[in-house]
Amino acid sequence: MRSAAAMNIVLLPAATAARLARMQAEQDRLGWRKQAEDFMTALGVRAVLEHVTEAQWSQHYAANEDAYSAVVAELQKVDG
Repeated sequence: MRSAAAMNIVLLPAATAARLARMQAEQDRLGWRKQAEDFMTALGVRAVLEHVTEAQWSQHYAANEDAYSAVVAELQKVDG
């Protein structure tokens, strides 16, 4: 049997839990976006992809693409 100390459970009000979930989701999206920006910089293609809007990047993120694949997909559109 587990001791009471090993079962530290914190119950949050629903509004607080929802706010924390939104904050975590935004942090995840910002981390993904930074990864994409860093990859574009490493490839030297930031200027080539300046036309890609934040909404377009958000679509890649929402489609659960990794940041590298999203950058490559946008580069392929330019080459295509």
